[in-house]
Amino acid sequence: MSHQIDDKEKMNDLRSRLRRIKHKKNFFVALIGGIGSGKSSILFGLKELGVETVNTDQISRKLLSTGGQAVDLIEKKFGTAVINKDRSVNRKKLGAIVFKNPTSLSQLENIIHPLIWNEVVSVVEELIATEPPYIAIEIPVPKNKELLSDFFDLIVFISCDEGIRKKRVLARDGIAEAYVDLIIKNQTSNLDYEVLADIVLDNSSNNLIELNEKVHELNNKVKQMK
Repeated sequence: MSHQIDDKEKMNDLRSRLRRIKHKKNFFVALIGGIGSGKSSILFGLKELGVETVNTDQISRKLLSTGGQAVDLIEKKFGTAVINKDRSVNRKKLGAIVFKNPTSLSQLENIIHPLIWNEVVSVVEELIATEPPYIAIEIPVPKNKELLSDFFDLIVFISCDEGIRKKRVLARDGIAEAYVDLIIKNQTSNLDYEVLADIVLDNSSNNLIELNEKVHELNNKVKQMK
């Protein structure tokens, strides 16, 4: 029970910080989508156009690396078997546990998501001082959907065929196909993403020119909607 209360207090603190940010009248865009959908590519393209961006995948990797805030918490919950000799989290071993067990996945999310959001808010608090036109943030969809809808002015779902997503992850990460299947199976469905989204951007093509055109189109659309 105390753990649940602690989680609630963390989220309430985050909401308070988010409300303070929102009072400054900035415009925030969320990029959501499953693994291999190309969120990071879209985010990088926007950054190349001068948009201020926040990459939560990079934040997550930092949290799980040597000295990361999540390492000790994950070791306490899942044991030393998922910790490398350099005190970083072994993502493959941890994934093999949580993607086979919904309870374990929920426990990991309860550890990692508040830490990610805390870092996102800290980065955004610095970025808004520069008064950017808007800030684009690649995010994991939180279990509390209200946090997503309350903070972001625009939610963009990066859609991609599941088969293509799978090929991208296999080529990028060099992991077993069965493991990729487990990850995709446990992520939010395309339909659920679409329900959350204001804009759906199809990123099934691997054509870089087409990707660049879509990034420019998205950037122009966001500026028009502000």
